[in-house]
Amino acid sequence: MSALRLCLSAIIGLALIHSGRARASAEPESIIVEGQRLHSQVGDFVEKLTAQVKDDQLGRFVEEICPSVSGLPNDLAQDIMGRIRRVTTAVGARVAKAKCRPNLVLLVVHDKQTAIRQLRAGYPQIFGDMRTADIHKLVETPGPTVAWQSSSRLGSDGMPLSMVRVNPEDGSNESVPLVRGAFLSRTNMQIIQHFALSLVVVEARALDQVDTRQLADYAVMRTLAATPAAADLPAPSILSLFKPGVSPLEAPESVTWWDYAFLKALYRSSNRLEASAQRSQVRQMMNQELEQIPTEQHQ
Repeated sequence: MSALRLCLSAIIGLALIHSGRARASAEPESIIVEGQRLHSQVGDFVEKLTAQVKDDQLGRFVEEICPSVSGLPNDLAQDIMGRIRRVTTAVGARVAKAKCRPNLVLLVVHDKQTAIRQLRAGYPQIFGDMRTADIHKLVETPGPTVAWQSSSRLGSDGMPLSMVRVNPEDGSNESVPLVRGAFLSRTNMQIIQHFALSLVVVEARALDQVDTRQLADYAVMRTLAATPAAADLPAPSILSLFKPGVSPLEAPESVTWWDYAFLKALYRSSNRLEASAQRSQVRQMMNQELEQIPTEQHQ
């Protein structure tokens, strides 16, 4: 495998043409059954990819995205950054011009536990307001990869929030946002959660037979959204790349239609909705996106 032969938009265009032909010959009953199955799978897919978000909102980038790759030879790093930019643009996220300040980072390291400890000692700011216990969980995460986001909150007008210090019973020191004159509801939240920095760390030992396109697309799926490393998903996903028992040759060669539809829906959804309402919107948009492609390409 090498560089992408066709841009994603061209592939989508071809898929739409074939999709129209496929629908014309399908029986109405089969369309209904397949539609019901698709909706069920989409719901499961979205639920599992956003399971780590218990409340609040589904985080994402609001500002322009600036990718950076460290730990690889410069030529490979440039190829991967270029691919990240193309896929990120295709799903509707905003991408910064060259010579920007990195906020999406792929780190290739020898040992991720050692790397996280060194990052915490030398660059604690990249963990944002993450609790010490949660950082320890990152260190102990099984497998060759780990990802996290440093999130910040803005008012619905895009301005920084005032923060109030609180001291929970567990002894941790936290800050909570104070919004002046705000009325919170599921349809009109006054706080926008966004990624200030999103990182994915991959151990070099896991890269045997992994293509640069696969690595770039995996990084996209782990950083544009707070997705898990290896969920038991009901549809194909590049997230299976480093899943135990799956070799790189068996994993998808790139983001799948499901990955693409999920990220596109997430970045089209309203970031002023509470998480459960936003999930519902993402599911609806994913269904609309996937209904445009041939059924045989869902698998």
